[in-house]
Amino acid sequence: MRRSSFLGGGFVRVAGSAERGGRHASWLELFFDLVFVVAVGNLGRLLLEDPRPGGVLTFLGLFVPVWWAWIGISYWVDQFELPEVAGRLLMFGQLALSLGLAVGLPRVVEGEPALFAGSYLGMRLTLTLLYLWAWRALPEGRELNAKYTLSFALGTALWALSLLLPLPERYVVWGVALALEIAATIWAYVSTRELPRQVSHMDERFGLFTIIVLGESVLAVATGGEHVQGWPSAVVAACGLALAFAVWWLYFDYADDSVINRAIRGGTRALYLSFVYGYTHLLVFASIVAASIGLERAFEDVTHGHLGGPTRLLLGGGLALFLAAVSVVQWAGPCRLPARILGARALTGGLVGLLALLGDGLPALAALLLLTALVLALVVYEHLSLRGERAGQASPAGGDATPPASADTGRRAP
Repeated sequence: MRRSSFLGGGFVRVAGSAERGGRHASWLELFFDLVFVVAVGNLGRLLLEDPRPGGVLTFLGLFVPVWWAWIGISYWVDQFELPEVAGRLLMFGQLALSLGLAVGLPRVVEGEPALFAGSYLGMRLTLTLLYLWAWRALPEGRELNAKYTLSFALGTALWALSLLLPLPERYVVWGVALALEIAATIWAYVSTRELPRQVSHMDERFGLFTIIVLGESVLAVATGGEHVQGWPSAVVAACGLALAFAVWWLYFDYADDSVINRAIRGGTRALYLSFVYGYTHLLVFASIVAASIGLERAFEDVTHGHLGGPTRLLLGGGLALFLAAVSVVQWAGPCRLPARILGARALTGGLVGLLALLGDGLPALAALLLLTALVLALVVYEHLSLRGERAGQASPAGGDATPPASADTGRRAP
């Protein structure tokens, strides 16, 4: 049975604790995610304007709190449910603060981080109060909620303290606060004796955020094609769409919607692997955005006859990082990638990385076509390599073939 406790005229309950099937993202959660389209777009613009190493570090440094803000409220909603009106008002408040976070991103680079920091602080304060509320309202999960409350209270206090500090000391405090919160969430989970038995849908939420960042690739094709005309632009656009589709294929062909549920019901090792799975998504998201910006720069570079160093490093380096990160994500789930698939990805990532570093002498279109061919060859190899296993998973009664063992295992209810 679902348990609900009343506190201050409302109630909070463990999400999906009585459900036997899977949960799915609500329309309100999808609306909330829409705000992060703005944040991801602004992060991409920052990288487009400054693709040098310093700009890349700034991009990554700001991507972390944006991702952490999204995952914080997303996971609370994954754990707990509020009454309809209360839940909508909560998400409206988070939506407004997230918009302030997104709009404030360019101002951070300009030396005016007040809007960004204030919006983020508001989201952390809300999350701290929500876990405090859950701690008081629900006997089950009280130990975990107490640890979460203390962890986020410490992070919130550090962000509030940062508002009193000058630059760049303020940014140092931000980094310390983020590191402490991330470490504390791992400690809270693995050190808790009994975890709430909610039905999680965070795996789906990660997939939806992947779609959001993939939208940056589609946007790069659209905006790049507006400014550069002719058949070279068409080639770049075709390569861009093919690469975006390949990234989608490599991620979602092994998508697993039971990783978090299995971790909650498993042992300590399963919990640790779930953190590897969840937190490595940060690199998946950031690498896709970086490659998208590299693609957008390629539209202009192709008119000069060769891909510039920043373009090659963003596009090739982003794709190489994606291959490494998505392999770790899929390795940490219940499915296990075959060694031959991991080897093929490592080889492809290495060749793409070498092309990014040493491809200065190649004509622009040749470099772009070669890079696209390498990634597409990987997709084809993986599909053909696993085709036999897919056929072997066919129903004994002659029904349709099921996904490969690695994916099927993860999709069954625990």
